Amino acid sequence: MDDDFQKRFLGRRRRWLENLIEELTVVTSFEQSPEATVLAQLHIRTNRQLAATAFCLEELVFYRLAKEWTTRQSLTMMLEQVHLARFLDPQINVRFSRALNYTVMDTIQHQEVDNGLEIAYHAVLYAEGIRNAMASNNFNIFASQIGEFLIRIENIDINALHAYEALMSVFDFTATYLLSMINPGNAVAIPWSWAALHLPAIMHARNAKSGGVPDQAFFVYGSCLLHFTAGFCRIVGNLERAMSQYGVSFGRTRPAAFIRKRSYDFLATVILNLGNWPLPLRGLSEVIKQVQATLPSASASGASFLKQLQEDLLGSFRLYNGKDKICVITLDDKATQPFYLSSFVQKGACVTKLSDILQKFQAIAKAAAASDEKCQNMNKSEDNEHMGFNPDTVVYLQRRWRIILTRIHDQRRIRETLHGQTLISIQKICTTVLDGERGTRTFSDILKIHTRAFLFTQGINILIEIDKATRTIRAIRDSWKEAIERPLTMSEIEVLERITSQIGGIESKLSLLTDMWSLHGLKKYILCISPEEWKVKGREAVHTLKFIKYEVDAVKTRLASTSDSGAWHEF
Repeated sequence: MDDDFQKRFLGRRRRWLENLIEELTVVTSFEQSPEATVLAQLHIRTNRQLAATAFCLEELVFYRLAKEWTTRQSLTMMLEQVHLARFLDPQINVRFSRALNYTVMDTIQHQEVDNGLEIAYHAVLYAEGIRNAMASNNFNIFASQIGEFLIRIENIDINALHAYEALMSVFDFTATYLLSMINPGNAVAIPWSWAALHLPAIMHARNAKSGGVPDQAFFVYGSCLLHFTAGFCRIVGNLERAMSQYGVSFGRTRPAAFIRKRSYDFLATVILNLGNWPLPLRGLSEVIKQVQATLPSASASGASFLKQLQEDLLGSFRLYNGKDKICVITLDDKATQPFYLSSFVQKGACVTKLSDILQKFQAIAKAAAASDEKCQNMNKSEDNEHMGFNPDTVVYLQRRWRIILTRIHDQRRIRETLHGQTLISIQKICTTVLDGERGTRTFSDILKIHTRAFLFTQGINILIEIDKATRTIRAIRDSWKEAIERPLTMSEIEVLERITSQIGGIESKLSLLTDMWSLHGLKKYILCISPEEWKVKGREAVHTLKFIKYEVDAVKTRLASTSDSGAWHEF
């Protein structure tokens, strides 16, 4: 559809699509049921009767990128669009990743001031790299992705966190994966929203890679989780200072209380899981101190702090009115929890088997499997299908693309010049006439090659020189008209009369030239003249142009002698 119709029609449709996206994005369990959101996502993704709705959402994602890019360049805005494209379809995700990369590189190429776009985009790439490393079960790559991701977001501009839930989704997903990988008793205590949103895909990745976690991976994953939590503490600290000092707002649908609660839930969940393990991770005590300094009203310390934090966390989930809750999930399907998580159950947390969750969201697990399989097939099919999850490769491609983009811009500028426009016009004539049906009957391939060679070398130069001469004569005649209107002496009038006849003679010679040496003339005579005849006529045209240039210079000199202002020097 054209742009005018798009703008008129987008009004009502856009409002409903934006409302739908809000419902498909988990911002907070205060107003949303994460389980219902997950099922709605799955319904749109798999139900053929909703294919039109899915297509409209896909169209909106690309519309935002094309038409609203200036307001969606922040880290969380880009993450939000990437998450939406991922849940729609892996192929949509591939195309959107390419489009986003092109848009970012083009913006960086033309921006005069560094506004942090490149850092934010790299953070998005590393966030996707975390998911990719999880799917491949490579703990070394996983650790490097987390480290690079944290480096790029710890000092991110607070104004880039408008869609804060998109960033929280990365942290929640990563924490869920790490806790499920390294817990000592095949059980975790996490919010039901984490289980619904992330566990099906995580468990599919774990089951696809048989075998337990090696000791080296255990220590790497443990260090990642502590490093990840400490980095999040610094982000929350910066956010709290900005919210208290500058009154940073996250919009009508994201009040400060929602933002603080999401951050609180993450830190409390991770620390309470780690703090209840029989053998604590090395460095845990330092991270607990950071969390204690970050969370509000944390006056106790040590074991009493964890006990109070557990009571506060379980109590705070009652505010969700059943839409979310803390669950002890047994990953080995046992009916009872391990001893180190008994305190959660004693204070009201329910015990849930992993199989019950996977059965409830079985279709999600299948969709995740199909998505991963499609992505892997597309990544293996061609090198050009690479989605950019390897940041080193991405950096190389970005540098290469900047060089290529510069050449593309240079070529576009050349096309806008007189030489470029003439070249395009001759190319069109050769394509339509010389390579047409009549040209094929008249000329052999060898004759066509020689004709093209002449037209694209001497022919272009002759056309450009004729155009320059025509412009110069037009300017001379305009100057002559200005001169004739001034008070003149008799000698000056005689000079202007002689100039008139000279200008007429030059124009006659140019008119004879343009009968053949113009786009219309070339189209008319291109099949009537052999390449050798073109060369002869080209030499004659060059000789005529030299004579015209000599005459033009003489007219300039005479006209300048009649001008007191010296206005002719500009020609």
